[in-house]
Amino acid sequence: MSMYNVLFIGKDLKENNDAIVTIQNTNRKIFTTCNDSTIENSKVSFCSWNKSSIISARTVILNSEIKLHTIDEIIIYFDSLSFSSKYEIDKSENISAAVDNMILSYQLFINELLARLDQKKEKTQIIFLARTLPSKSELNSISSKNISIRATSNIISASQEAFLSLAQNTASLATERQYLSILLSICNYENELFKNEKELFSWLLTTMDQVHNQKKQNPKQSLSWIKPVLKPFLDFHYLNKYWSFLCLNLSHLIFIWTIQLDYALALYVDFY
Repeated sequence: MSMYNVLFIGKDLKENNDAIVTIQNTNRKIFTTCNDSTIENSKVSFCSWNKSSIISARTVILNSEIKLHTIDEIIIYFDSLSFSSKYEIDKSENISAAVDNMILSYQLFINELLARLDQKKEKTQIIFLARTLPSKSELNSISSKNISIRATSNIISASQEAFLSLAQNTASLATERQYLSILLSICNYENELFKNEKELFSWLLTTMDQVHNQKKQNPKQSLSWIKPVLKPFLDFHYLNKYWSFLCLNLSHLIFIWTIQLDYALALYVDFY
């Protein structure tokens, strides 16, 4: 199993235990962010992140390189479910901080990340993962009464749309960079993995491995959003290998059966 180094952005280490443990279980080393100086974790490297600062975004990237030497994967996570605990109600006094945390931070980080990757030109996979909540207008348009989830606030709804747009546009830019591969993944409130972050990341990491195993990523694939399922999407690379193995063994069986049939016929002719 290959060892990959991961830079994880978007959710503080203190709030992200299930995802971190799941990543560690797949033979990956992690660098992430944490703004709580009292947190201690000997298994995970991290630094603080001032989300409204260009310098801080650049520092996070450089610190991850210093600690891990090379970065193979960058997971950029927008978790509306987590943000909803902070910005559940639209209050004017919270708008500025909400914009910094949910819009400005991602935009600054992506700008600095692409600039750094353009300098190094090393093979890297960027993964955008969004766990999204419904807006008020979306819930109003749904006739089903079985949905128990509440609509999110206006600022979270606007922010998650901004993140999806940023991810899509970044994927378009990456098609011009041969050293980058992009994975766009979205898990909305109706998805079976929405409330199980551990299973969500287990699916994501399996899918990331499959992208690594592809010789060349299809540009259309990098621009398409995929949704989590309990079983990851079919890997045609392994399917082809399995089919070749099956055909080879089937031909051997047919050959043996032919010899046995010829022998039986010869015995029958000799007998009569």
